[in-house]
Parts: sequence; C-alpha cells; structure tokens
Amino acid sequence: MHGDIEHEKSIILSRGDFIRYGREHGPAGAVLQALLLSRHLLVVGASLTDDNFLRLAYEVHDFVKQRQATPRTLGTVLTLEPQPVKKRLYSGIFDYVDTSADGSEDNQHGRALAIFLDALGMYASVDSSFLLDPRYEFLLDESDRLLVKDINHMIGRIQQRAKPGDQPWTRLSESLRNFGARSR
Repeated sequence: MHGDIEHEKSIILSRGDFIRYGREHGPAGAVLQALLLSRHLLVVGASLTDDNFLRLAYEVHDFVKQRQATPRTLGTVLTLEPQPVKKRLYSGIFDYVDTSADGSEDNQHGRALAIFLDALGMYASVDSSFLLDPRYEFLLDESDRLLVKDINHMIGRIQQRAKPGDQPWTRLSESLRNFGARSR
C-alpha cells in the first residue's frame, strides 16, 4: 500500500503523498477492500494510524453493515502489548489481540509474537508436498517409508498410463506430483 523500495517514486511518505493516495493508488486500495470483504484480515506489525487504510476499512465496514443483519469484524490486529484505547476505538471493526506473555519483560514481547506466528503457520498449513519426495524421507517413520517405496514403484506405471485425454490416470498422476512424486 505504501510503495516499493525498488520503485522509489511509489513510496508514500509525505502528507501530499497521503492526500493523493486515492487518486494515484486506487487499485491497491481496491485489493485491500476486496480482501476485507471476502476474508478475515490478520494484521501484524501495523499501527493502524494510516488514514487511507482506515478510510478503506471503514468504507468496507459500513458497506457490510448495511447489507448484513449481523455485521462482522473485518480482521484481527496482533499487538506486542495491550492496546485498550485502540481496542475500544475499533471495536466491531477489528479485534485486538495482545500477544505479550503476562508478566514477561518488554524484550520478550516480540518473541512471544514470533512463536505465535510460527504456530499459526504450522497449524494453518495443509501442505503435504513432502510425502513422496525422497529428499524428505527422513521425516517418515519406518512403516510410512515402506508404503512410500511401494507407491514410488507404481508411479512410473501410472505416469505411462497418464496420456492426454485419459482423464483418470492424468488426474492421479497430477495428484501424486502434488504429494512430491518425481517423474520417472
């Protein structure tokens, strides 16, 4: 939303840049609004003091509020410390979640957030592309290794059958590639 270091003229720093934002960066704002309309946004490392961001969020909130019986929050803001004023100010638009550990020292707040984000990524991932990839065999227990070995023996035969127009075998071959199978 605020530019790209690779394109210096795109960086938004001055008050004038912020004022001209809607005219010059409308598509970026439209993408943000589309995300806010269709998803629950997770905000990490942002102060939510950008007037353009807030304007776009309020426009979506008002739009949703007019069309739904029960308005929903647009996102969750993860903070390093309690933010009671912002939590109250943006109530109903954004949920504020303090990720600091109770009683921890200030320098541990960032670590608590990093641990939380690692866990979130781990539980949110449904990637199984390692399963048949020989480079990750060490992650499997012995019985899984034996099963993968049996599957790998069949992959070549399946790939030979997967010819254009042969939908079931082609789909099976593609699925096996999504689990890390290599071409034979």
